[in-house]
This record gives sequence, C-alpha cells and structure tokens, in this order.
Amino acid sequence: MNYDFDGKTGLIAGGTKGIGFAVAKSLCEQNKLKKLYILGRDFQSETLLRLKEQHAVEFIPLDFCSDNKENTLTDFVSSLDGPIDFIINCVGVLKLDPSSPERRLEDISYDNFIKNIEVNTYPTLLLAKVFKTKLLASQAPLFLSVSAKVGSLTDNRLGGWHSYRISKAALNMSIKNISLEFKNRNKNSLVFAYHPGTTDTDLSAPFLAQASKKYTIHSAEQSGENLLKNIKTTNHGKLISWDEVELPW
Repeated sequence: MNYDFDGKTGLIAGGTKGIGFAVAKSLCEQNKLKKLYILGRDFQSETLLRLKEQHAVEFIPLDFCSDNKENTLTDFVSSLDGPIDFIINCVGVLKLDPSSPERRLEDISYDNFIKNIEVNTYPTLLLAKVFKTKLLASQAPLFLSVSAKVGSLTDNRLGGWHSYRISKAALNMSIKNISLEFKNRNKNSLVFAYHPGTTDTDLSAPFLAQASKKYTIHSAEQSGENLLKNIKTTNHGKLISWDEVELPW
C-alpha cells in the first residue's frame, strides 16, 4: 500500500534543490498537505519562493554542518503543536575536495572522512532523535533517508570511494536501527533507506559523463517521482532502489 500524504504535516531536509526540491514540489502539487516544512541553507531561488507562495510551505534555515544544528532543531520541534507525520531526508554530499571520492587508500584524509560522516550519516540520526516523539505521535509515521547503492556491503565489488561508501553504509545501519526502534513504539511506522539511482544534480555532475555509459541518468524531477512511488508500507526496514528492487544491506 502506498503512503497517503493527504492531510499530513511533514518535513523535507535538504529540500532546497535537486531531488529534495523535486520531492517537495511534487508533494505540494499532487497532494493536499496540511503543512510542509523545508530545511535548508539557501531559500533565495524563485522556484522555492513560488512554492511557498502557492502552498502551505514554511522554510526552516539550517546548516547540518553548524555547531548549533541540534539546538535549532530542538527549538523548532518545541514550537510545534501537533505531530509530524513524515520526514524525508535528502541531505548528502559526494565530492568534498579534489581527491574525493577517494579511489585509493592513499587518498584518504581525516577531514574528508569526518565531513562525509557529518553530512551523509549524522543528519539521519539527529532528525530521528529530535523528532522521535513528534513522529511517533502520528497515526502513520514515515521516516525516509536518501542513501546509495554503494553503501551496500554485499553489493560492493569494486572498492574505492572509501569515505562515501562508509558514510552511506553507516547511514543504512542507522536506518535499520531506527526502523526497529520506531516499530516497537508505533506499529504503523514506515522507515527505510532509498537509493535514487544516478541523478542529474550538482552532487553527481562531475561523474555523469562516465556514469551515462553504464547507468540510466534521471532528472531530479524523475528521481523525485520515483522516490514518492516507492513509499510503500512493505518497504519498512529495507534499502530500496529506484526501480523498486530491494537491495542487500
């Protein structure tokens, strides 16, 4: 069964561009949302401002690399009257410096590794921690994080991309843990990790020419639609690919 967004209040982290914005736009245009909060760093684009003008959208400025990120989220949660029904986390990074993603062990640096964990892994844990009570008060709590197939230990046959792979593997474990904890508290919980495939965004731009030789390249709009189509109650506790295939952890 697909998730019913009508009448729901939700939040999209990293919803200012790329897949996150595509999901926000599609949700607003195709559903009767009660309220949608968008977390991000820059809200100046005309498309974002237009979305806010036309729908029940509120912007929440937040940098997941800032020192006060938890306090900002905690203050926001304390201002909410009712539950949050769904959270979709689209925060992530692939290339941080000229040597990343690292193809060899010699390319690994402490700073790059920690930054990958900070951006690709920790936001999922922080969002689940801070919003746990509000989410589990919902009749149908949904918590989804965009992950990556390269985070699958079983599927890894090429190696390399060390920090990125490890941060996504850690994200997948985080989602598995959250899915178990949420289900114990609310049997209607739906928690899973999602691989959107190769998408034409700023994140993947440096790799698209090579990737197009092997993979289907999706527009951000296509990836947003694919994500929403894959929000099914049967996907709880899983890592799901854009083509509806369950990937191994």
